[in-house]
Amino acid sequence: MQSDFSNQDFRDLQVWYNLCWTGEAHKSKSPFIDLIKKNRNFTEADKQTLITAQRDILAAVIPKHKQAASRGQIELSVSPFYHPILPLLCDTDIAKISMPSITLPLHHFSYPEDANSQLEKAKLYFENLFQIPLRGIWPSEGSISEQVLELAIENGIQWAASDEEILFQSLRLSKSPQVEQREVLYQSYVYETEKGKINLFFRDHTLSDLIGFVYQNWEAKKAATDFVSRVLQIRERILQTRGEEYLAHSIVSVILDGENCWEFYPHNGRPFLQALYERLSQEPLIQTITFSEFIKTQQDFPRLASVFPGSWINHNFSIWIGHPEDNLAWEYLYQTRQALKTAEQSGKYPPEILQKAKEEIFIAEGSDWWWWYGDDHSTENAKEFDALFRNHLIHVFKILGQDVPPLLYHPIHKDVYKKVITVPPKGFIEPVLDGLQTNYFEWLGAGIFDVTQRGTAMHQTSQLIYRIYFGFNLESCYFRIDPKVSWDKIQTPELELIIEI
Repeated sequence: MQSDFSNQDFRDLQVWYNLCWTGEAHKSKSPFIDLIKKNRNFTEADKQTLITAQRDILAAVIPKHKQAASRGQIELSVSPFYHPILPLLCDTDIAKISMPSITLPLHHFSYPEDANSQLEKAKLYFENLFQIPLRGIWPSEGSISEQVLELAIENGIQWAASDEEILFQSLRLSKSPQVEQREVLYQSYVYETEKGKINLFFRDHTLSDLIGFVYQNWEAKKAATDFVSRVLQIRERILQTRGEEYLAHSIVSVILDGENCWEFYPHNGRPFLQALYERLSQEPLIQTITFSEFIKTQQDFPRLASVFPGSWINHNFSIWIGHPEDNLAWEYLYQTRQALKTAEQSGKYPPEILQKAKEEIFIAEGSDWWWWYGDDHSTENAKEFDALFRNHLIHVFKILGQDVPPLLYHPIHKDVYKKVITVPPKGFIEPVLDGLQTNYFEWLGAGIFDVTQRGTAMHQTSQLIYRIYFGFNLESCYFRIDPKVSWDKIQTPELELIIEI
């Protein structure tokens, strides 16, 4: 390695790595454009100039958001501080409502006070940073329950949001209600308790996933036009099925991961976003509005008598509980949290020590540790994440001056739990190219790739493709693409399938 690469080579790689991660809005400005044009032979001074300029960009992020919020262009919301699944912190047994056959952890984890602390910490941090009152929350992974909403009300939160399937389940509608029933999605609802009330918004699954997963492969203006036309179609359906008065109080909520999808768009999504906002600004029948502004537009909202507990992924909590790895992680967390509770009750520890230990618990309660446990998602760094999770629990005991239970030194992650998602070809195939499975043996020797088991940092809930078969003979290579629904029902214009070999 040393003989192949010089110090200059490594310096050039360092500069280009950072240049590549510079946002599109800045690449055409100095010093970024100057370094791009220079191309190679960068100096240490060049590197420091680049790093300083990037830090200047980061330093402007919060002020830019403050300015946009003060103009009323955006509304800022928060998620619980360390991104926990709040319903599970309150009560792991609640997972049984959406998954009756689930295997739960051995011990029942129930610490609503931790869930409340995660909300309080997020609110305090937000209000100290932005110097404005917090009005709304996006609970981690859209996960809500009645107990969580009560905590939100106690913290002065005016609105929260989740997925459309949570609404349909709460109203006891089918997962895919008929068109005339689906219009119930385009309202804000109120959930009320003895301690107050909170407005709830539920995202349009299809529109949100189009931005999150589909439009990245489209030309920007065509994607923007398609999006606006779909919103106008929703408007027309509401008008036809519910009438003018219902339309006057309707809202279409589009909610998606704001950080993950843009790296898959050309130029980080800038052309698409510009085209989208331009089209929305020009369309007289569509008004963009924040949730807090919408709440002010009317006095009475439809009420939800009950709220179905679940997340925005399959309206349940299966990503974070139920798998042997998930459950073992909950066991580790339970044992450690119980030890801290005992320490608190003993009266032997000063407040600062208990708070330091509790902070480690709060970090370990974050949902992303569980994201990588089980067979839902995969990463090359699963073992490192596992070690980090256990280290936070280990630190609790060390802070308290107690012996660390040996079990915390045993990994939770086990490769044996990972599903085999690819079956290799078993022999030559020679299928009839007619778009049909002509006979059972036609694809019997083919390899199989199960697309539904391909998990990453994003969880796509509306995949078009179910399974891919692949095989060959001495003359040809064959691919068979099986959709989740028949091709003629997929309403996605300009769909492209790209196979890279």
